[in-house]
Amino acid sequence: TFQAAQVELRAGPLAGSATPRLGTGTEVPGQPARAVAGTELRLRYEGRHLSADAGSTPLGFPVRTLLGGVRLRGSVGPLTMAAQGDRRSVTESVLSYAGEKDLGTGRTWGGVVTEGGRLDLALALEEVSLFAYGGLHRVVGFHVADNQRRGGGAGADLRFLRGAYGDLSAGVAGAALGYDKNLRYFTFGHGGYFSPQRFFHGGLPVRWARTGGVHWEVVAEPGFDTYEEASAPAFPLGGGAVDVADYPGRTNRGFAFNGRAELGVRVGLLEAALSAGVLQAPQFQEVRGGIVLSFGGGDHPGAIAR
Repeated sequence: TFQAAQVELRAGPLAGSATPRLGTGTEVPGQPARAVAGTELRLRYEGRHLSADAGSTPLGFPVRTLLGGVRLRGSVGPLTMAAQGDRRSVTESVLSYAGEKDLGTGRTWGGVVTEGGRLDLALALEEVSLFAYGGLHRVVGFHVADNQRRGGGAGADLRFLRGAYGDLSAGVAGAALGYDKNLRYFTFGHGGYFSPQRFFHGGLPVRWARTGGVHWEVVAEPGFDTYEEASAPAFPLGGGAVDVADYPGRTNRGFAFNGRAELGVRVGLLEAALSAGVLQAPQFQEVRGGIVLSFGGGDHPGAIAR
């Protein structure tokens, strides 16, 4: 398949108090609203044991680079294994996804990508399923300090109800990750992405799902997050204002909630689907929604990832 998508990011106007913390910290009066748009192109192949894709960050973004990946998967009895290597954009902010131009010096930085691999294992028994995964990635960007990420997780699900209106299951899940450097800020050399040195998540997911002409999936996962961030230099690559102080380290923890829902109807080769989701974590909130109309076989591109 070949996909072309228009992407537009809007971060709004920059608060005056934040000006010293963007780029090189150069004071520029009348900072415009942060907005960027581009066209994303991707070519994808999907097979039984192999999937691969190649593309680029959206054309029109300040920083452009090639993206792609390969994923191999297979099974031995109830055990399923998958291994992948990829290069993906970090889409957490305008800086990490598209890149920014410093208005004081004209220098561009950002456009962060991850490069690495991941291994997944899953064991599906009668009413119980177990999973585990682990990955290692290098995190790089244009005029952004290099970083490294390590992460993994595991969990179990128990299906305790089957019926005409779908299956109901509940379980437990945990995940951990860590970065070598804290590069979450927006001064020159930082990447604008969440990069704690230690992060742990525990959750209790509950899932209700039904397949068929009318299909749905509803997942609610209350949990708890804790993370630690080390102190970070304001300009890890140098070249910034000398009067901008370094960033202090911090520790945070609190309640987390991850919820998502999808409802779809398929009639022959025509399908319509609605999706929504919310992610609540300490000092972070994300709300998303979508509508997809598709014609043809297979999963539609807007399906919520399982």
